[in-house]
This record gives sequence, structure tokens and C-alpha cells, in this order.
Amino acid sequence: MQILRELETDFYVHHVLPGTDHKDVAADIAAAGIDICLGNEYGNINGPWVEGTNRYDVPDDEIIETARLGRCIGLLYDEPEHLQINAGQYRKDGWFPHWGDTDGLNIEQSRSKVEQSVLARTNHVKSLVDRLASPGVSIPLISEHVFPTMFHTFASAGMDICPKIMKESFQSLQLSTALGAAKQYGRALWICADLWGPDTGTWFTRFPGFPGHSPEEFESALKLGYFMGPSHLFVENIDVLLTHTPTGFQTTEFGEVWQHFVQSFIPANPLSWHHSQADPDIVVIHSDDSNYGLNERLFGNRTLHEQDISFSQSVFHIWHLLSRGLYLPTAAVCIFRASTFRDIN
Repeated sequence: MQILRELETDFYVHHVLPGTDHKDVAADIAAAGIDICLGNEYGNINGPWVEGTNRYDVPDDEIIETARLGRCIGLLYDEPEHLQINAGQYRKDGWFPHWGDTDGLNIEQSRSKVEQSVLARTNHVKSLVDRLASPGVSIPLISEHVFPTMFHTFASAGMDICPKIMKESFQSLQLSTALGAAKQYGRALWICADLWGPDTGTWFTRFPGFPGHSPEEFESALKLGYFMGPSHLFVENIDVLLTHTPTGFQTTEFGEVWQHFVQSFIPANPLSWHHSQADPDIVVIHSDDSNYGLNERLFGNRTLHEQDISFSQSVFHIWHLLSRGLYLPTAAVCIFRASTFRDIN
């Protein structure tokens, strides 16, 4: 905790390990004067899952216990749009989308089913916090996305928005779509700079993929996220900022990038704006349909007909046009899908 303070950490995202007691960890974080956000990624991957889903919810008693410390600032839901559309990513014993089964519904009903499921969860957590009778305490659910889709669905149901950068999506699309949802529904905009990735290089690694981005890309991502004026900006996989030696912890090249960012770059570049002040020159009015270029399983629905899906692809052409035909493809919003459809060079 002392090292986190030295790195000028304001808050820490703690991924809860189901079945373990994180009371002491949370208490240590709070005692260090650091806020805590509880994440569900480990449970999403390994279970236990909410019945009929591939989703892990942090148990009520753990939420209440952490909230009583006075420093819990949110519940982070890891890639809930991905796990709704691609329900077989982790759970292999059946088809259990993150927010419930949508098979047999049309596209409008599918979105409504997801939205109502999210709303039920946000309302449940709000009721837990209200029982504490602590004025001003709020623990929002935060939707952390790898794809630039479903931001509006989740925001309309009460979740704050958190796009990941340094991921598969075109960053301009990922950030503008998230910004639009946060602006429209009055939600906070978190940004996650995720160091997990596919690249390799001469930089320090714990094991392949951690980190899968260069220090230069990491530095660029931090600055990009900062200039969006988010409410919160954080790094996923912070263990690569430090390495342990016989003389104690030492910063890696990634730790040096972080230190320069918080200690030099931010003080030299104070922001005079906030994401909520965004005033767009161009607005795209488009029904959220969850299509990122896969053209199937919208909202996790495996039974949609072709006519339910074909209309959703028109927005890809808008993105392509707005990029002057040079940057974004005509058939997808993610780099790995774009390579399947079109040579964008």
C-alpha cells in the first residue's frame, strides 16, 4: 500500500476471488487513504456464476462490508458486452449469456431483456447501499468494454461507462461511442488502459501477454485517456509497473512511464474540461444493436433472422465515411474483424 501511495494512486481496482475473504485487503487499502473498486473478472472466468448466466456478482455481504469502510467507489463489471454476445468465452457447459438468454426474441426485445436485467442489478446494489443510511454514499456499477458497443444499453440501465483502450477496437470509435453514452445518460466516464495484449518486445514481462504493449504505447494510451477528461483513469495489470529484487521493489520501464505521467505530465497539462462538457460537431443517431462486425448473436441471441441483422451494418459505413475512407473499415469496428473483411491500408 505504501508503494501505491508513492505511485500517487487515488484508487485501486481489486478483483474479488470468490470464496476468499478480502476484508483485510480492503481495510489496508482504506487505511492507506486509497479508494477501492471491486471487480468481478476472476469470477466471470472461473465461477460461481449467477444461475442461467456466465456472470459473477460480488456477494451482498462483501459489498456492504467494503461500503462500510467509506471508500468503496464502484463495482467493475469486466467486458459484460463481450460476455453477452460471446457467452461461450469462459463457461463451457452451455449457452449462458451474461445478462440472460435472449434466444427466440426479436432485436428490440433482446435489447430490452438485457437492459431490464442490468437495471435489476443496479437497483439491487442501490438498495443495499441505501440500507447503510450513509448520506452521499454511492456505489455505481461500471461497465468495462472491450468492444465499442452496448454502451448506451448499459448506461440507460444505470451503469457508468468504462471503455478499454489498447485493445482490439479502433480507439477513436471506442472513446467517442462511450462518450456519447455517458453524455446522453449523464453517467461517469471511466477509462481503462489495459496492458494485457498480443505484442512482444524487449520490455519487461511477467509472462507472454503481460504486458503485451510497449512502454511507448502505454505512455500514449495514458495521455489519450487523460485528455478525454474522464472521471477515473486506471491501469489494468499494474503488477508490471514494479519488479521485486533482493533490495526491494524497483520500478520497471512501465513504472517509469507511470511515474512521469502522474508526477510531470499531469501537473504540466492541467485539464480545463470534463467529459460531460463534450459538445459534438457530428452526432450519429443509431439504435444500439451490439454488432461489432461479427454479424451474429446480437445481444447474445442465436435465433435472429438475417433481416434482423442486416440493417445494423449501415453504421459501419458511417464510421468509414467519417474517417475519410482511410482509417475505419466498412464492415467492422474492431481491428481483428476488419482484417477479415477488408485491407484498410
